[in-house]
Formats: sequence, structure tokens, C-alpha cells
Amino acid sequence: RPGYRHMLPTVAIAAAAATAAGSCGATASPIIAENRLPGVPATEWDVNGAGSYDVQGFATRGSVLPGARVHFKIAMAHEETLRVDIYRLGWYGGDGARKVGEATLVDVRAASRQPPCVKTEPEAELWDCGNWDDVAVFDVPPDATSGLYFARAVLPDPLGRGDPRGTWRADASRHKYDRQHVMLGRDVLLPPMEGRHSYGAMGRNRLRNALREPRASHIWFVVRAGGDAARSLLFQTSDTTWHAYNGWGGLTTYGSFEYPFEHAPGRAAYNLSDPDHDTRRAYKRSYNTPLITRDYRAVNMPLTSEYPAIRFLERNGYDVHYATGADLAVPAPARGVLARST
Repeated sequence: RPGYRHMLPTVAIAAAAATAAGSCGATASPIIAENRLPGVPATEWDVNGAGSYDVQGFATRGSVLPGARVHFKIAMAHEETLRVDIYRLGWYGGDGARKVGEATLVDVRAASRQPPCVKTEPEAELWDCGNWDDVAVFDVPPDATSGLYFARAVLPDPLGRGDPRGTWRADASRHKYDRQHVMLGRDVLLPPMEGRHSYGAMGRNRLRNALREPRASHIWFVVRAGGDAARSLLFQTSDTTWHAYNGWGGLTTYGSFEYPFEHAPGRAAYNLSDPDHDTRRAYKRSYNTPLITRDYRAVNMPLTSEYPAIRFLERNGYDVHYATGADLAVPAPARGVLARST
């Protein structure tokens, strides 16, 4: 069951662990050279939860080889400036990720005009956003190191002025006001009035490690190993689990984690008069949707399980290459992946 895979991503050991950094011969591994490159702190590359709902997207292919082009379908709530940065997870002296480039925007206006996703199989609660237009592309360098990569779709305007109503918040929260502390006759979207408890409005209690650009979200993909060289370790991501718990469109394969409401983007209320309402779930999930799992099941997303394992393996110089669970579920890609494992 996917739910039992969150404790540790699959690392298939194809050879003895003598290829760790403690081995003299480990210098042949491209992982060691890769992690000598400068990284960037998490305040630059991370996001809050599943990221800002003002910008969400996905890659049309979850796994590619070096030299391939990755297409990103992205939706924005409002027409505004967009940037798409590309990172690779690793050790990098403890920073955790390295910026490897920036995607090319091909139709940024399409991002604010994407059509609604389609429920392609209503009986299975299967939603698909493949009808969205491509907004950006990234050409993976031919010499790219295999790894778990992500695009960070960024809206640089910290206040979201593309929203006609705006917001005073700078943390990209989708909650634009506090329902418990609204004041009769006062616009709820205004900043809190200064007082004994309005620490944020008075400039106090600022986050010590606040994200540099919080209005952003992640789009995950894997770059597999290219060339003929065989690697000692195969790291398989838990992408099937990410998507099993993904509720974009309404329901995960386990129901809704926001009961009695469905998940984004609709957040429809359950029909509580339906005797079977509490057993509703999706029976299929598409990879062609944004991933919002980290909002409510962070344990089933890369930065909880894969990330610590990747930091350990790459810090210690293991000769590792990467593939997705989907790669190993299809014979042709699986043969190519396993052929590069000693």
C-alpha cells in the first residue's frame, strides 16, 4: 500500500556500500563533483506547505534523460510577473539544493487563462489538467547529474497586487484575513490595527528564516542517468505515494484530508445527507495535476522522506542515480534504468 512507503524512499542497493565517500575510489562518482558546487539556502528554494495557490503547476513528464526538454503547465490566479527557477536536491555543504538554471517562459499569459481541469473518469474521481497550455520549458543540460529536481514557480510581487483586492500579508497564506478577530464595520483585508496583540502589524515576531519569495510552489521531476556508465545505487522516488495522497480536484485515494470539504481548487462541501459520504475517495489519480499533498500529508512528499536520504547519500559520496516509481513500472524505461545499475 502506498501509505506504508512514507518511512523511507526505495533505495535499491545494486552493489556493496564500498562506494561511499569513505572509499578511495569514490572520486569517480559524479555525485561528489556535483556536491562540490555551491548550493543555496532553503530560504531561497523552499515553499510554505504545498506553496502558494496563486501559482500551481506540473511537469508533463516526471522523468527525463539529460539533454531532454521539460515542459511545465502552470496556472496563476491573476495575470502578473512569473519566474520559474530550476533546482536539484543534494547535500551541497548543508544547503540542500543547487540552482541549476531558469526555465524559459513560452506563454506566460496562458497561465492566468488556463481552462478548468477535466474529470475524465467521474466514477473513479479522476481529474486531469493535461488540457492546460505549456507556460515554460527547461532544456536539461546534456551533462546534467542524475537527481531529484524541481521547478520553483515564483510570483516576485510579495503582496500579490495582481489580485484586485490585494493582501497585507507577506507569507503567501491563502487565508487573507483572520475570521476570529474581524472587527464590525472594518474592512477585513486591512492590516490589523496596532494593539497589544497585533505583533505582526507592529513589525514584531518576524520569522527568523522567512522565505525570500514566499509566493511560489514546487514542480517535481527526476533526471535519470545518461551515458553508458553504470552506477552502484539506484534511488527510486516515492512518486506513486505523492500522487496517491494528492487531493487536487477533490479527493485523494484515501478520501479528503480537509473533511467535510474536498481539496483545492474547488473545496466543495460534502453532501452530509449522503449515507456514503464518509467513504468517498478517488480510485485513480493522474500525474497531470499540481501536487498539494504537502499541505496536509507532508510525510508523503519529497522533503520529508526523500530529502533526508538524498542528503545522507550525497554527503557521503555514494555513486547513486535516480528514477521514479513510474519509470520502474513500465518495462522499456525500467530496462534502461536497470541497465545503468551495477
